[in-house]
Amino acid sequence: MSTATLELYNALVDAGVDKEKAEAAAKAVISKEMAHEFATKSDIAEIQKGMTEIKSQLIVWMAGFHIASLGMIVALLGQF
Repeated sequence: MSTATLELYNALVDAGVDKEKAEAAAKAVISKEMAHEFATKSDIAEIQKGMTEIKSQLIVWMAGFHIASLGMIVALLGQF
């Protein structure tokens, strides 16, 4: 159990709730409270879309870099 879960559990037990019910309730409340920290399918889809866009931009930049490098090599070899 996490610290928050344990604190809630102890408070419920002190209030007279059965230990099994207190444990289940503490886990359920904390789980719902912490659920916002997890990524949803739409979050993951958005990240994947962003990565796809970055990948295409990287490919364009790398192609440009290679073309420019090839041009420089041809220009240098042309001087000899």
